[in-house]
Formats: sequence, C-alpha cells, structure tokens
Amino acid sequence: MPCLGICLCVLGLMTCGAWSADQPDQNVQAKMSLADAVSMALDENPNLKKAEQSQSAARARLRVANIFSSYDLSTTAGMAHSPNSSDRSSQLLTQMTYANMRGTEVSLGLSPLATGTDRGSVGLAVRHPLSQGKGLFSDKAYALEGAKIGSTTEEKQYYLTRQATIQGVIESYFRAVEARDQVKVEESAVQIAQTAADGAREKANEMQITEIEVSRAEIRVAQTKDQLNIQKQSAQGALDQLMLAIGKGIGASPELTDTVPVVDSQLPTLAEAIDKALSNRAELSVYDLQIADQERSVAMSKDKLRPRLDVVAGFNSTSPDSGLIGKSLYDLGAFTAGLEYHVPMDKRSLVEDQNTAQSNLDVLRKLRLFQMDQVAESVRNAYRAVEASKVSVEILGQNVKVAQDNLALAQEMLDEGLDDNRNVLDGQDALTRAESGLLSAKVDLYLAAVNLKYAMGEDLATIGKL
Repeated sequence: MPCLGICLCVLGLMTCGAWSADQPDQNVQAKMSLADAVSMALDENPNLKKAEQSQSAARARLRVANIFSSYDLSTTAGMAHSPNSSDRSSQLLTQMTYANMRGTEVSLGLSPLATGTDRGSVGLAVRHPLSQGKGLFSDKAYALEGAKIGSTTEEKQYYLTRQATIQGVIESYFRAVEARDQVKVEESAVQIAQTAADGAREKANEMQITEIEVSRAEIRVAQTKDQLNIQKQSAQGALDQLMLAIGKGIGASPELTDTVPVVDSQLPTLAEAIDKALSNRAELSVYDLQIADQERSVAMSKDKLRPRLDVVAGFNSTSPDSGLIGKSLYDLGAFTAGLEYHVPMDKRSLVEDQNTAQSNLDVLRKLRLFQMDQVAESVRNAYRAVEASKVSVEILGQNVKVAQDNLALAQEMLDEGLDDNRNVLDGQDALTRAESGLLSAKVDLYLAAVNLKYAMGEDLATIGKL
C-alpha cells in the first residue's frame, strides 16, 4: 500500500506538471500591438538575453583591463620538527604590482611581520622597456586595446541580434495578422456559399431548379467550411510563431490590434540604397574591428622579433631579527640598477606566429570584401522584392474588381434564369482567392519594405514609432 500511494503521488505530480505546461502564459496581455510585441521581445527573447550577457561580460573585461594596479595580502604559518629541535614560524606577506601604458612594470613585495625562523623583508623591482614591448606594444596597452575592441565588437553583435529579433517579431506579427484576416475572408466565403445554398434549396422546393444545383451549392458550402477550419488552425499556428519569436507566451492568443501599414511609395534609388547599406551595416563594422585587432597582432608579432633593451632597478633587504621590521631593514638592503639586453636567437616560432597573424589578416580583409558583396546583393534582392510586390498588389487589386464584376454578372444571370448556379459558385470561389491573394500581397509588400530597411542597416526599432 505505501508503494501504491507513492506511485499515485508521482502520477499526480506528473499530471499537474503536464497540465501546467499546456496552459498559456497568463502574463501576456489580451490585446497586443506591434510595439507591445517588440517591447516584450526586447525584454524576454532568450537570444537577445544571451547577446546582452556577452556584451556585459565584454564590458567587465574592459573594466578589468583598466585596472593598473593590484594588491594581495596573505599569511603563512608552519612548524618544522626534527629529533633535535622543533621550530614554529609565521609570516605576513603583501604583494603589490603596477603596470602602465608605456610598458613600465613595478612589483613590491613586503613582509612587515615574521616570527620564528621566518624574517621580515622588502623587495622592489622596476622594469621599463626602451625598445621591444614599449608603448602600444606593452602587455598592458595591448590588453587594454584588445578589451576596448572586444567591448565594441560585442556591442555591434548585440545590435545585430537585436535587429534580427525585431525583424523576426515584425514578420511573425504581420503573418499572424494576415492569417487572422484570411479567416475573415473564409468566413465571408462560407456565409456567401451558405446563402447561395439556401437560395438554391428554396428554388428547388418551388421546382425552379434541379436538385443537382442544390447539391452543387451544398458541396461548395462544405468545401468553404473545410477551408475555414484549416485557416483557423493556420491562424493559431501563426500566433504561436509570433509568441516564439517574442520568446514568451507560447500558447497564448492575444488580439492583434495593428493592421498592415501602407508602404511609402517613395524609394531611394538602388545605388543610394546600396551606399547607405555599406555605410550602416553593423556586419562591416564588426569586420573593421576584427581587422584592426588583427593588425595589432601582426604589429605585436613583428615587435617580438626585435632585440629587447630594458632599464631595470631593484631593492632587496631581509631583517636579521624576527618580529616587526624596523628602520634598519632599509639600511641593510641592496640597491641594483642597470640595463638588460635580450636578443632572440631562435626566431622560428616567432616567425611562424608573424606569418600566421599576417595570413589571418589577409583572410579577414578578403572576407570583408566578400561581406560587402553580400550586403550589396541583399539590398538588390530586397529592392527587387519591394518592386515586385508593388506590381502584385496592383494586379491583384484589379483581379478583385474583375472577380466582383464577374460574380455580380453571374448572379444577375442566375436571378433571370439565364444560367445555372455553376458560374455563381465559381465566381464566389474566384473572388475569395482574389481577396486572399491581395491580402497576402499587401503583407508581402510591407515585409519586403521592412527587409529593405534591414538590408540598408536602418534601425528597425524606429518602425511604427517603437
């Protein structure tokens, strides 16, 4: 019996967990505009959160690189035992280091207190390069500049992720709007088909038409209802895609309040659009930063091939007695100063490093040129898509008018008994397809315009006054 109770509890927890997973997010508002969707995505999208974390980490590395000095405090205690003696010792240690942008390095080690066999001491070492490792080629300057480039690069990458997130939300939002409006088109088609079927049934009862026309009309009603059901499922799927693009609220069904905006008919020329893209696209800026960083690596590798000449100075002293150090410690110390000259004899690894760095730089430059071609091609494709969508909207708009006229004419002939209901039903179907196509074309036109803005590097957060 205890085992049965445990099993029932586990089954109950699993059932509750499954029920909770199927419930939509209650924090999603009932009505949602495009601005609301984008704002929620900027707060909740996991990919954007990851990019934000990378950006924060890069900024932290930059703050660390801006620290020029460090301090460390430690203590040691020990006991030495032998058959003839036993000693205890302890020591307080502090270590301070400093490095500046000119390559100067200072290290100070101080032990102000020691007991037992340990002794207090002070040690100071100063090094300043005169050739290799000087200025911008110093370790500190190199690390700091690298951290600056890394931080700026992560800011650009965050912007790119943000742009892609907003574009995905905009597209998903208006695809959901399109799917919702397609449901309305199909509902209208069902209503028209049902009216035609009811009319056919009345005329059949009055022996004005044959039963085959009634059957034909009722079959069309069934077909349009089936299309309506399929479109409703598609509309819910489109909402799920929107919630997925936002990164929150999967399963929710908010009411979308925005309609498809009218696209500005004024477009820049293709040449202007490409020039703007080459100036604005963050991908090219990222390559510029990577090239700048790689140029530093090449220069650093060349600097390491040079002989190194450093000015060095130092002071070391150890207290003769245990306990706190006294003034006499500094009188007993030894001061040294001089020059250190180092010539790298075996340069094979250094030359390989230089060749590798230069090769990587050449590849980055070629990749940037290729990226420029890709940017230009994306603008051309987006530009052509906008122009093609404009033509489609015009053509489909005319098709809707023609379909409306044909349906009216077929209905008139049916009412006058000059034709059966076949042309009326076909006209209704043609009108539904024309209206559906026009709706899709308007959405395609708007999204093509958004894609063109994205291709030109414009900030998508400004769309719709977000």
